[in-house]
Amino acid sequence: MPKEEYHKVFQRFFRGSLPEVKEESGSGIGLFLSREIIEQHHGTITVSSNFDMEVGFNHRHGSKFVIQLLEKK
Repeated sequence: MPKEEYHKVFQRFFRGSLPEVKEESGSGIGLFLSREIIEQHHGTITVSSNFDMEVGFNHRHGSKFVIQLLEKK
């Protein structure tokens, strides 16, 4: 995932701009709902990626999502 899309990835119905993403089925609601549920539990979700537009498709290693939740005492 290009870094330019990080701020959009948790928006409702966002699907990404890469051709291989557009070829897959989906509504783009999953990460939006995930963030909503996580935030209701006072947590956060962040994204990072090893994506390199210049290297090409075979060298894309996917994205990493980190979820942090507060420990209940």
